[in-house]
Amino acid sequence: MSGCAEPVRVPEQRRDAAATLTTTPEQRRDAAATLAVALWLFLLESSFAGALSDPEVDRYNVRVGTQTFADLYQFTTNSLLTETAQAIQSLGSDVIKMYLGADFPRQYHLALPSTVTNLLTLARDEPSCRRTFDLPFRHIIAWAYPFSTSDAGWKNGYSASERANDYRELYDLTRYLLTNYNRSGKTFYLGHWEGDGYLAPWTTNAGPTAIQGMIDWLNNRQKAIDDAKAGTIYTNVNVYGYAEANRVRDAMLNAPNNNQRVINMVVPFVTNLDYLSYSSYDAMNLSTADLYATLDYMEARLPTNKVSSIPGERIWIGEYGWGADSTAAQEPLTRAYLQRLLNYGRKALPFILFWEIYNNETNRNFCLIDSNNVKVACYDLHGRFINAARLRVAQFKEGNSRLPTDSEFVSLVTPLLNGPLPPPINLSVTNRGAVLSSTGSVVSVSGAVAQGIYGSDCAEVWIYWGRQDGGTSRTGWEQSQRLGLNTNFNPVVFTALLTNLVSQTNYSFRFYATNANGEAWAPSSGGFSTATLVPSDYGSRMKIGFTGYTKPDDKILPAAVRLSRLGNWERP
Repeated sequence: MSGCAEPVRVPEQRRDAAATLTTTPEQRRDAAATLAVALWLFLLESSFAGALSDPEVDRYNVRVGTQTFADLYQFTTNSLLTETAQAIQSLGSDVIKMYLGADFPRQYHLALPSTVTNLLTLARDEPSCRRTFDLPFRHIIAWAYPFSTSDAGWKNGYSASERANDYRELYDLTRYLLTNYNRSGKTFYLGHWEGDGYLAPWTTNAGPTAIQGMIDWLNNRQKAIDDAKAGTIYTNVNVYGYAEANRVRDAMLNAPNNNQRVINMVVPFVTNLDYLSYSSYDAMNLSTADLYATLDYMEARLPTNKVSSIPGERIWIGEYGWGADSTAAQEPLTRAYLQRLLNYGRKALPFILFWEIYNNETNRNFCLIDSNNVKVACYDLHGRFINAARLRVAQFKEGNSRLPTDSEFVSLVTPLLNGPLPPPINLSVTNRGAVLSSTGSVVSVSGAVAQGIYGSDCAEVWIYWGRQDGGTSRTGWEQSQRLGLNTNFNPVVFTALLTNLVSQTNYSFRFYATNANGEAWAPSSGGFSTATLVPSDYGSRMKIGFTGYTKPDDKILPAAVRLSRLGNWERP
């Protein structure tokens, strides 16, 4: 069901009440009571008008999103994190990827309160962090680095003190997130930046101490999260751990002296790992076959201990982007990459995250909003895709009484990416036709309404009619009737009965819809006529029969007759 409820219709009662105001005292009391009821009903229907949305569809993961790290510019007096988080929310996304750790001030251009000394107090006490967590993001992915240890201190061996400090901060943060956001519907994913950036030089293998240190580090982080979850009572909230690999093609293709990477030397030994992220710059320009082979390689090295407890795909795309290209040139590349990734394997990659909302590198274009505060082509791609994808999920559920499976979802949205996505159309209205009753005093008119922006206000639908065509001016029509709110995600037909029509008269009509985002009229006015044939007005009449038609009731049927000048008739 949508978030809109069909209101009670009361225009007749209001008109009747107004008509009796100048009559007897008893009638005036009745009229006052009627007006009170009408006002109550009006307020009731106004309270029901809401967004065209569905809670289950709101929670459905449409996969694409973006992130915010160390951006070079901002446009408001808010903190950089707050500003970029709100920009991501405005995109329509319910996922955000961000930073947590001692480097928070550099990342977001602010000073930390003196009370912030670890991950728990950062999440709890830093205003912009807390504000971001409180926004309606359902998936919050974070590079989470304990304050008490360096980011990659394990490269020289993972000491007991490092192990204890990391465990304590990850454990405490997980418990806080589970308790503070209990019943919120949020899921937090705690991980790190590109693992191969820490592990190895670009041209050689890492040493065994660094490899074992990273294995120990990731196992310890995952254990802290798992232990905190085991020791906490929580509902409708979750926290997971993840690792990130980035030089996967090295592991697949390089010679033995330069092929030891996170994906093949570390991930297989993090036995209880929840998720694996792929910073996929080395795969973006591959053929579809090679891209899928790379993802298959990663899948094969992901430990299976959590398969039963975490349903669905456990790898995602943590970063990608063509920042060296112009923002215009990035759109077709990004669109094609999204299409290929959505169709990979079980068609269930949970996240495909563009790098990033604002640019973080000088002389590059890693952004959805540029330094002039201009929303670039990939911003439109993401925003329009998110809207269209959620609308198609809602339409699917409306027609099938269930949400689409992963493969059904991908089938719904893949065609969207065949070309640039057009702007969504808020409202579309068409006239469908008019049917005159046998008496000529009542006409049934119908029109179709469709809404193209998921979550916009449910549209009010009206029919306007009269003896003059009022065009697209509401005041230009003689009569109007409110038909109700549109509560449908799919196009829907509204029908109205027009009564008390003047006989032998031509009428025009036009359907109209409006909501907070705008208004729309049918492209042109329709027409009907109450004119009827009066037999006495004609000197001659002819009865025409149809062979095989024996029903006694009268019907209006089309016929073509050609009359000769001699008065004889011929077949046409």
